Amino acid sequence: MHIDIMYYDIVLISPPSPYLITQNSFPRLGIRYLSAVLKQHSYKSLVVDLALDETIPVAPIYGFTVSSPDVLIVEEALVQLKALHPDAHFVAGGPHAIVQPEDLLQKGFDQVCASGGEDAILEIMEGNREKIIIGKPIKKLDSIPFPDREKDIAQKYRWTMNGL
Repeated sequence: MHIDIMYYDIVLISPPSPYLITQNSFPRLGIRYLSAVLKQHSYKSLVVDLALDETIPVAPIYGFTVSSPDVLIVEEALVQLKALHPDAHFVAGGPHAIVQPEDLLQKGFDQVCASGGEDAILEIMEGNREKIIIGKPIKKLDSIPFPDREKDIAQKYRWTMNGL
C-alpha cells in the first residue's frame, strides 16, 4: 500500500489514453505547464498520470485535462473521486473543455477552464469559482516557466518510431 502524506494545494490529473497504441508514449505537457506556473507562485501541485497507474492523493482541488476521446474515462474517474472527496473542487481543462465546456459541467465538474489555463489556474487558486472561466492569452511565451518535469522518470515513457 502506498500512502502519500504530502499535502498538495491541487492535484492535476492526466487520464489514461486507451485509444493510443502505447499509453505511456509521452507525458502530456499542458498540465505540466500549469503545475510549473503554480509552483512558480508557491502553490504545492502534483501531476498524476493515470496511464502509469499512479496514485491520486488527497487535495482540496483536482484538475483534469480532457481531450474528447478521454471524456468517458474522465467521467468515471470524476464520479469515483467525488465519492471519496465530496468536499473537493473539481476543474476540467484541455481541448474538450475549450470546445464543449457545458458538456463537462453537465458531467459533474464544478468548473471548466475554456481557454489556455496558465492564467486561469491562478484565478482558480485565488478563489474564482465561475462555472466557466476564460483566462487571458499568453502574450509572451517566455513569461511562462518550462513544464514541471520533476516527477517524470524517462523509463516510464516509451516513445518509438519505426521500432527504434
